[in-house]
This record gives sequence, structure tokens and C-alpha cells, in this order.
Amino acid sequence: MSVQRIKRMWGRFWGLLCLFILVACSGNPNPPASTKETPIRIGYVNWAEAVVVSNLWKLILENEGYSVQLVELDVAPLYQGLADGELDLFLDAWLPLYHKNYWEKFSHQLEDLGSWYESPAYTGIAVPAYVEEVNSIADLKTHHEMFAGKIYGIEAGASVMQLIEDEVIPQYDLPFELVASSEAAMLSEVRKAYAQQAPIVFLGWTPHWMFDEWELKYLQDPLKIIPEGEELRILARRGFSEQYPDVAAALQRFTLSDEHLSKIENRIFNQGEDETAVIQDWVERHPEWVNQWLGR
Repeated sequence: MSVQRIKRMWGRFWGLLCLFILVACSGNPNPPASTKETPIRIGYVNWAEAVVVSNLWKLILENEGYSVQLVELDVAPLYQGLADGELDLFLDAWLPLYHKNYWEKFSHQLEDLGSWYESPAYTGIAVPAYVEEVNSIADLKTHHEMFAGKIYGIEAGASVMQLIEDEVIPQYDLPFELVASSEAAMLSEVRKAYAQQAPIVFLGWTPHWMFDEWELKYLQDPLKIIPEGEELRILARRGFSEQYPDVAAALQRFTLSDEHLSKIENRIFNQGEDETAVIQDWVERHPEWVNQWLGR
């Protein structure tokens, strides 16, 4: 088991414990006082881009004198904690479609501070660029034997997995099994196939370091089943902007390009570098960006 995976597991455990303590001990989850001693609680899901931007803002805010606490959770309890005021921020909401149900349920208890990712976020079915015979999801039916009838994916409960299982495979009449696993296990299959220049079809998404590491291509979706143009939005609990106006304004100015994000992700999740050291290095190399976000 990799060091990064062990850190993720421990981080998730402590995140759940911290959230439990916050719920148990906080009679008023939205304290009116605006002090730098009151921890800003950033909830995040163990997705590469969420880990990067959450740690990035933890460092930036701590450098400004704020106390920051990261809490790792799954999507559903994260939205619930944000709506209840037990968390302050979530920096990786996929809207308007993938997190649509959560937004419709909790939006009246949340603040939307805008989108930070410069390009549209996208999730789709991908293959290595060297698989020249297949350029569309429809092509998979003809070439299913090439891929042994398997599409490799992530956790079964992910909304995009349900979309592929319930809509993409039936509507394209694909004789394929959707293989549910972890992100790490799926990428391990991609790595092995790529090293052998073997065909493989899998779930890809942008932003992600996989597109920085390998030459990949999304398959065209002529039936337009898979949503396009998702935004990665920053959500806050109700009242956050009033309590922390400077932080809210900084987050509203925050943007990050795919080029920078994917290179940071690659160093942490692919090359195995320490995430704190990588984030610190990036901040030190780009003070003009940080100053711009902070309004200087």
C-alpha cells in the first residue's frame, strides 16, 4: 500500500472523527464572530483536484493567519455537513448536473462563490490515443472483443457510473461489463495497458493528472448522453461571506488552469511526492497568482 493511500485513509478517518466532534460540541454551527482563531472547516472528497485545491487554500489561508481544518468525507455527508453549518467550505462541487440532486436539496442553505476551474470539467469514456480504430462510443460495439467486453470504472456509487450503467450501455447497445473498482485500481489497469500499448476503455475525467501522464482521448458521444460543460464551483455554508468577507472575496477571484492543476496532481498522485511540499513549492513559485486572489 502506497504512502499516499495510507495518508488518505488516515485523513478520512480523522475527518469523520473531527466532524463527529464538531456536531457533538457545537451548539451554534454558525458563530457570528469573525476571528482568525475560529477554524475554517474545508470539507473535501478524496478526488485529486479536491485534494489539491483544498490543501492549496489551507496553506494560503494559514499564511494569512487563519486557522484551517480539512475534513475528508464522502459527497452526501459533506453536503449535509455544509448545509447544517458543521463545515464552512467545499471547493469541488460538480454543477449543474453531477451534483444536481444535492444542490436542489440544500441550495437554500448554501452560498455559491463561483467556479474556479478555467476549462469546462468533463467526465467521459476514454481510450489511449494509439487505439485508432475507436473514436466514438458507438464504435465500441463493433470492437468489443478488442477490449474483452470491459469498461473499467471507479466506485459503483458514483453518479457517472450509474449514468454509464443505466443509460450509455443500454442506449448504445454495448455488449460490455462496467467494472466497478477504485480510482487507483482503474488507473493501475490503464498503466499496465499503456505500457504494453494494449487496448483498454475506461472512465476518464478532466481535470485529472492522467491526461498529463498519458496520451488519451475521449470517445465522441453522438447520442449526447454524457453531460458537457460541468463547472467546479465553490460552495460555502450560509453566512460564511458575512463572517469571512475577505476569504469569500479571495475565493471568488480564484481560478486555476488545467495545465497547472494537472502538473500538481501528477507530482502528488503519480510521482508520489509529498502533497504539502508540492503545494508549498507551487505557492512559492507563483506569488503573483496568490496575491491576485488575495486582492493585492
